Amino acid sequence: MNNADTPAAPIELNGFGQYEPVSFLGLTKRERFAMAAMQGLLSGGYNIENSRAKCASLSHDSYCIADAMLDKEKQYE
Repeated sequence: MNNADTPAAPIELNGFGQYEPVSFLGLTKRERFAMAAMQGLLSGGYNIENSRAKCASLSHDSYCIADAMLDKEKQYE
């Protein structure tokens, strides 16, 4: 499991108050960064024009920004 796939704000679920976790819920760091990027793009005037293609583009752009934030060695072109 890499850093992007770990929960950003994990909620431990084991049901018995034990110390060893059974599973975690919550958004991953990548999903949280993509959410913040999407909010920023939309508040900055990104126009989706009620089009599925534009919504897919918004989602793609948001995840590209999130990936760039998580990958410190990524080359910016």
